[in-house]
Amino acid sequence: MTDIEIARNTKLYDIKKIAKNLGIDNEYIENYGKYKAKIDNSIFNSDINKNGKLILVTAINPTPLGEGKTTMSIAIADGLRRIGKNSILALREPSLGPVFGIKGGATGGGKVQIAPMEDINLQDLLKYYVNKILIIILITIFCGLLGSIYSLFVQKPMYKSTTTLLLANISEIDSGSSQSITTNDITLNQKLISTYREIMKSIRVLRQVKENLHLDYEIEDLKKMITVSAVNDTEIISVTVKNSDPEMAMKIANEVADTFCDEIVKIYQIKNVNVIDLAEFDDTPYNINLFKQIVIYILIGLVLSSAIVFVMYYFDTTIKTKEEIEEKVGLPVLGMIPLKKEAHK
Repeated sequence: MTDIEIARNTKLYDIKKIAKNLGIDNEYIENYGKYKAKIDNSIFNSDINKNGKLILVTAINPTPLGEGKTTMSIAIADGLRRIGKNSILALREPSLGPVFGIKGGATGGGKVQIAPMEDINLQDLLKYYVNKILIIILITIFCGLLGSIYSLFVQKPMYKSTTTLLLANISEIDSGSSQSITTNDITLNQKLISTYREIMKSIRVLRQVKENLHLDYEIEDLKKMITVSAVNDTEIISVTVKNSDPEMAMKIANEVADTFCDEIVKIYQIKNVNVIDLAEFDDTPYNINLFKQIVIYILIGLVLSSAIVFVMYYFDTTIKTKEEIEEKVGLPVLGMIPLKKEAHK
């Protein structure tokens, strides 16, 4: 017989009777059915006998997975009771390995077990998942295909193009001679970056860009396409334009940079901004990564299918074993009639 068959064929005592034998009053017991209960912490403030000895069992690993500690602990507790000692066993919460039946069941084995073991060992749930593996595979494949279709045929590809500008040495421009960059120049330029960022996305600049390129976009729509930022706290300004047309993204980025440079001369009467890199044509969409998106959709399908199977398991009220009948009706099963499907001739 398997461990779970031995556990199911063993008659269990009412948890209240076990607590009474240990000298624990019902007021400290919080029942979870007939065979499980929690003990209230207030029991430590009661007059219960606190004299006893502690036996710690650890590091008994006969296999690489570490089975054996629980079985040995249960065996010691049973042995102590066999020789007349009032023993009680305390086990730590099992790891995920025992919970999902990958290694030991965390409840002992053979005739040295804690029952009911099904409440700790989730092998029944794991077996249910295995029986529904076709549903999980089909839903996962469906989500992967659906994601692929969306990425290839529905999702609109977007492209971006970037140009960079540099703020020049202001003291050098003012004096007309070649000088080293001063701290004041750096501080002033860094302060100007925030101002220039707003000027670059101003109506004055964008209206001129719209007229020069003969664009049909509204000013607000054009502003949403443009991102202006400083590069790592330097005096370099990065201008990125996102558009569904890669060539249009390149043209807008370059035109924004040129128009901005011209407008700065008109506003400040100085020419302290220079273009470092012009925007280039890039026909690779930045918002579509087919492999990455398919993997994400497959993972979503796996999680979704697992959740569906768990809900099916949770609301499955069909009786599958005689032990479930005995538990529900409280009567012993006298016999079982197996059903055998005959092949059609």
